[in-house]
Amino acid sequence: MTLDEIIEYMLSSVPEEYDISVGSFFYDLLYPVAEQIYLLQKRISRLSENTFAVTAEGEYLDRKTAEQNIVRKTATYSKGTLLISGNRGEVILKGAKVAADNVLFEVNETVSITENGSVEVGATCTVSGSAGNVKKGDINRFPITLPGITAVQNITDFTGGYDAESDADLLERYIEKVSRPNVSGNKYHYIEWAKEVSGVGDVKVIPLWNGAGTVKVVIVDADNRPADSELISKVK
Repeated sequence: MTLDEIIEYMLSSVPEEYDISVGSFFYDLLYPVAEQIYLLQKRISRLSENTFAVTAEGEYLDRKTAEQNIVRKTATYSKGTLLISGNRGEVILKGAKVAADNVLFEVNETVSITENGSVEVGATCTVSGSAGNVKKGDINRFPITLPGITAVQNITDFTGGYDAESDADLLERYIEKVSRPNVSGNKYHYIEWAKEVSGVGDVKVIPLWNGAGTVKVVIVDADNRPADSELISKVK
C-alpha cells in the first residue's frame, strides 16, 4: 500500500461527524502513524527479498552464498617495480610514498641508492582495487620530498589490483554451484576452484587434455584480459 492509501484506510474508521481533512486533529494524529507503517512495510518487503539469493544484495547475499561455502572475493592490491634515483647512499625507508596522479603507492622495503645513482624496489598500491593498475612510467613523483632523492618511475606496469567481487558475479558463482554437479574433481569442480581466486573472471576447463589424469584450466582476469603470471600462480 502507498502512504496515501494507508492514511485513507485509517481515516475511514473515524466517525463521520468528525473532520478528517488535511490539518484536522484526526489527520494530524494518524498521519505519523501511517508514515511509520509505510516505512515498516517497505522494510519487511526488502527483508523478504533478501531471503532469496536472486534478489538479495550486499551482506544479505553474502549470508546466502555462505550456505554453500561461497565467500565473496575481496579486493586485491596492485604491485610493480620502481626505479628511484638520487644521491649515492641515500636511504628510502619502507613505506615511503610515491604517486601516479592522485593514486599513492608504498615502497615494500628499505633500500639505499647504489653507486650508479639509482635503485630498483618493489612497491604496492595503498588502496585496493583496479585504481592501482597503472602503466609503466605513470608513477613519477613523491607526494613528500625525500632529501637526496631526485626522481622515481615505475619500470613495470603495476598489475594485480582487482575490485571486490560484485553482487552479480557472486550470484553467478552461487547459481553455478547449486545447479551443477561439482563433485569428485570433475570439470565443474575445477571451474569452482579457479573462480574462488580473487581476480579470476572466467574459466574454461579441458579434461584429459594430455591423456588420462590430466586437466587444463584456462583463465582470464576480472576484466576479461589475459591473466598475469601472479594470478596464474595463485590459481595453480
